[in-house]
Amino acid sequence: MLNIEYPDSFFDGVYSVEALEHAVEIEPAIREMARVLKAGGKIVIIDKNREKLGSMTIKPWERWFDPAGVAWLLKKYGISAGYRTVAYETSIQPDGLFIAWEGVKDG
Repeated sequence: MLNIEYPDSFFDGVYSVEALEHAVEIEPAIREMARVLKAGGKIVIIDKNREKLGSMTIKPWERWFDPAGVAWLLKKYGISAGYRTVAYETSIQPDGLFIAWEGVKDG
């Protein structure tokens, strides 16, 4: 995630599910995803909500995220994004563990 081997503005969409928490260097990972996204392209990131930290055992290096903080980083790199809670299955209500950030890169 820190060195995506594609040129700038290459993809129409970028999708990351439970990967950002393993990037360790979060801002550079978001910057890199934004770099390879075309203007008008869509990004979706799904990862863990910091508000639920402690609800499961994790590795010391894992990161859980402040929803507004990730939205702010996306905005910093030219992506207007919102967020909402999601669940792994459509048959259950989201419990707040997972957040989905969805945005479009400014043109």
